[in-house]
Amino acid sequence: DFEWPHLCPCCKKPLEGGDTVRLLCMDAFHESCFTQHCESLPSHTAPAGYSCPKCKVPFLPPPEKKTKLARMLRELVGASSW
Repeated sequence: DFEWPHLCPCCKKPLEGGDTVRLLCMDAFHESCFTQHCESLPSHTAPAGYSCPKCKVPFLPPPEKKTKLARMLRELVGASSW
């Protein structure tokens, strides 16, 4: 499915301008919407439970994944407030 302008799946507003996040599944969100989604998850959520709000694909790489991108994603999420 393709729409123009691209809409944030969370708030349904255009993704033009402002900070956005694109996940490995290729879904894109306003950074604030994505953060709100992550903050709404229970504090005991396992890494595999952090999934795309649209397609539900996990966005954290599994621990056995040793690529540079996987390390960067884990570091970024580890430094987040959620």
